[in-house]
Amino acid sequence: MKAQLKNSFELGGWAIFVASACFFLAATIQSGDLLSIAGSGLFLAACFVFMVPLIAAKRVASVQCNDSSETDDLHNQMGARRN
Repeated sequence: MKAQLKNSFELGGWAIFVASACFFLAATIQSGDLLSIAGSGLFLAACFVFMVPLIAAKRVASVQCNDSSETDDLHNQMGARRN
């Protein structure tokens, strides 16, 4: 549970970075500074790149939880058949 909570906080932090990068990108587009637009666009892309492993880990954890509950259900059904 502790690792899942840590993962959730990290993902939330990166989501805030994404929101910040979007506002920064909008401000630089409004000002028309091409170098700042490029920098903020790269920062936004980097935020998404850093989020990929967190999202993948969350999906793997949920699949493992589903697999273990299905395995438990199967074991319970087999136990019931033996009795």
